[in-house]
Amino acid sequence: MGRFRRQAEVERSWPDPARNPTASEFEVDLWTLSSFLLEKLVPVVGTHPYPLNELLLMSAAACRLKPSVVFDWGTHIGASARIFYECERIFNLGYEIHTIDLPSDASHVAARGARTPGT
Repeated sequence: MGRFRRQAEVERSWPDPARNPTASEFEVDLWTLSSFLLEKLVPVVGTHPYPLNELLLMSAAACRLKPSVVFDWGTHIGASARIFYECERIFNLGYEIHTIDLPSDASHVAARGARTPGT
């Protein structure tokens, strides 16, 4: 069964969740994005520090706005960079991702060496 599941996963194609791309309204297919979140994103990044609604918004924004580049500043553990990476990979969005860590002496929860709440 495991082998079949892995083979089926490779063969699955994900439709573009952006709907009416020329419209001024922000419209996406929430069924497609919900499946993406549950099957691909949550198993990789979990739901902390981003709850499901924020994961959905980040994914929807990437798919609808289709940026040419994503800058992730203050990465700490890289959760948001990984979210945008998975969106690009699954939906073939074609953008580059650049991550920039906070300075090592920065006094911020997202700085390197800072503890994530609950750890």
